Amino acid sequence: HPMNAVDPEVPPWFEIVGFSGIAAGFTVVCAVALAEGPGVRALLARPAVVWIGRVSYGIYIWHVLLAEIVTHTSEALHAKLALPLRAIVWSALLLPVAALSHRWFELPMQGLREHFDA
Repeated sequence: HPMNAVDPEVPPWFEIVGFSGIAAGFTVVCAVALAEGPGVRALLARPAVVWIGRVSYGIYIWHVLLAEIVTHTSEALHAKLALPLRAIVWSALLLPVAALSHRWFELPMQGLREHFDA
């Protein structure tokens, strides 16, 4: 079986079935978010959901790099962490890095808009 180049522990079947399932799940989330109704609005207005939406670009930008750093650091320390533990460490790093990126990079860049005609 061919191995995943990014993470050899990801089984080949997951690259098709698992990632497709994740994509389908996000499609359902997007469809629900577009639906009208007070329940959906209340869910999307929750502070944690709003915060994740605010830092989501940073999550997108940093997720692969931080996953690689966690994997290679655990290997370099000869403490090859199991995939679930690496995911926990990765998440614990990703959210603060995304928040810092939002605060110190995205917001200042958004402030530059006033200097340009669009």
